[in-house]
Amino acid sequence: MRDSMLVHVVYSHEEADTLMICLEAAASQRCPGARMVFYSPDTDVLVLAIVHYDKLCKNTAISMVPGVAEIAPIWGVLEAEKATVLHVFHAFTGADTV
Repeated sequence: MRDSMLVHVVYSHEEADTLMICLEAAASQRCPGARMVFYSPDTDVLVLAIVHYDKLCKNTAISMVPGVAEIAPIWGVLEAEKATVLHVFHAFTGADTV
């Protein structure tokens, strides 16, 4: 693979949940119209995708145990101000899986 085809990402957090969001944010700059689906039963990934939706592909979803959740409608209902602080509320609940 040529170097020009590689996506270079700099991150300081090694947790997989955060890394997935960082990598998609980088990929969305190259292919903003792409369909991105995260596969994770972890609600942390859902919350991070909602919080950072403005940096992700607009056709992003997460496949969880009960089915696939589209991020755009959730983000739209919460609106940007509430969506950006959702992770704070999620941290207080302690819920981690669906």
